[in-house]
Amino acid sequence: MSAIPLSATLAANEILIRKRQAGEPVLPLSFGEAGLPVHPVLKAALGAAAGRNAYGPVAGQPALREAAAGYWTRRGLPTIPDTVIAGPGTKPLLFGLLLAIGADVAVPQPSWVSYAAQAGLIGARPHFVPTPPGEGGICDPASLVRVIEGARAAGRRIGAVLATVPDNPTGRFGDPATVENLADVATRYDLIVISDEIYRDLVYDSAPAVASPVDFAPERTVVTTGLAARHRQRDLVRRRWPGPGGRRARVRRASRIDRTDSPQPVPARNGMPCRG
Repeated sequence: MSAIPLSATLAANEILIRKRQAGEPVLPLSFGEAGLPVHPVLKAALGAAAGRNAYGPVAGQPALREAAAGYWTRRGLPTIPDTVIAGPGTKPLLFGLLLAIGADVAVPQPSWVSYAAQAGLIGARPHFVPTPPGEGGICDPASLVRVIEGARAAGRRIGAVLATVPDNPTGRFGDPATVENLADVATRYDLIVISDEIYRDLVYDSAPAVASPVDFAPERTVVTTGLAARHRQRDLVRRRWPGPGGRRARVRRASRIDRTDSPQPVPARNGMPCRG
């Protein structure tokens, strides 16, 4: 364990805590914590579920998965509850997914620091790929091909590519044509596309059109999102690709890794925040 470095976001947060304790003015930019009070509706749901203190289904409560499927369907992405897995946050969901894929991963540069760190924890290697000029959260497709071919020549297999819609940290999007080309590369090289869309609902109508890899390659795209950016609650992953039987089985096993070990009374377990 001593060889595992401290999380960059945790390290930054600890520095901020020490500065705050020393009386220094601090503008925290390490964690994505809104610091907002819990909404009364969520408080009421939490209180109503206080007696439900047993572990729930591995993939999440049926009501939650149904509500999440409804959310994606209203977003124009038809979804059934069986393709949804709930977890205690985006990080463990991503970790379990990378573990299930069991290969190296292509990561846009710049990107959220946890992507590369999680790949390292499972013994995989992150391969950084530049984003196109003026875009964010998406690997440049031509550069991705070169990285994949280079990894193959070195005896490494890249089995997944990450995208962020919209990007963290730049706040930019991938151009729809770029996203479509990325999906084509993923299909050609049999990559799983992991589309982290935790900030998707913070895009407003005045923004440019937002394209997701799932729009172009739904059979091989896993969308991760959550309520953390809006409601500070647990996160969700939507599995889309059927894949070969072995790959599907590995993802099903990953759902067991992704399970939460917190007790039942969490408002999101009943799917209530997803219904709006």
